[in-house]
Amino acid sequence: MLLLWLLLNAVQGNGCVVSDEFVWSGVGRGQSFLPVRDPASFCFLTSARAWNYGSCGLRFDALVSAWALEFAANLDAFQCGARCVSNCSGPVRVTNEARLRGKGRHEAALAVANQSVCAFTYGQAWYNDAERCAIVTRGDYWVLASASEQSNFGCGSKCAVFESGISLTQQVLLTSYGPQTASLLAVQEGFCFLSQGRSFFRGKESCQVRLNGPFWELAMDSGQGNFECGAMCVRTS
Repeated sequence: MLLLWLLLNAVQGNGCVVSDEFVWSGVGRGQSFLPVRDPASFCFLTSARAWNYGSCGLRFDALVSAWALEFAANLDAFQCGARCVSNCSGPVRVTNEARLRGKGRHEAALAVANQSVCAFTYGQAWYNDAERCAIVTRGDYWVLASASEQSNFGCGSKCAVFESGISLTQQVLLTSYGPQTASLLAVQEGFCFLSQGRSFFRGKESCQVRLNGPFWELAMDSGQGNFECGAMCVRTS
């Protein structure tokens, strides 16, 4: 069953407009076009639950000039969500997606760190605690890093390259059993995104960047001791 919730009000950060969160929940397969028509917008995943039971991804369809949330799931508890940012102080150029797949440890260089923001845009078959994906900075670059024991595992990231100045916060990481929450950043200062995940595999395991009043908040629930849910924020100017 498809449940696509659109919260009523987008929020205005400093220099960017952040969209509602668009959420797919339940069993099904297909895509939903997001009502974000700005070709200079950037969309990224903001919530994940039970990713062992399906896949979730974002792509920009140039034919209709819109972002699409693509999904395939076979469990009612499955969930993925996305938000978009637009109207930032200057154009936003979005890079091609880097996608890591399969068993073993893999890495991909993404973009220059002091000019861009990189976030999750794809996830599939996060089967157990061996499946892990993280977006980290190494030297001057963003790097996407994964570890997995599953041949159909996947995680992907795109980056938004900003013309205006940005600054990044330190990652906040919630681990082990839940529920847990952590306050991240005032909405008026910028926006936040998921940057690390591990063990998103059962119906109880969830990780989400959400709004709580005037602040961004990282929220998780887990029945696994090695669960990881991380987020970073970007201050826009």
